[in-house]
Amino acid sequence: MITRTRKKMALWSAALAAWSSIGLILVLTGAMAAFNESFSLVCFFVWFFSPFAGLALSMFAISRDAPNPKLVWVAMVSNAALIIAWIFRFAEILRHGQG
Repeated sequence: MITRTRKKMALWSAALAAWSSIGLILVLTGAMAAFNESFSLVCFFVWFFSPFAGLALSMFAISRDAPNPKLVWVAMVSNAALIIAWIFRFAEILRHGQG
């Protein structure tokens, strides 16, 4: 049985993964180009750091003593994959420029 605290952490972790996924899609499709530069930069950093917080929450939701539901593992893997995707996008921006 999962405790209420672990359940909240797992749900928040999944929500942060969804939020960062939306941000990654907007950045990759170029939809953020319509906004001014300062707003786009703030959104980029908020979306970039969201999966780090989500990964930390999902790691705290893991229990060694009790069984872990699939939601905890899905949230953890999703956030880790988003971190990798954001790092690749950031490296591409640094290497080739914004375009």
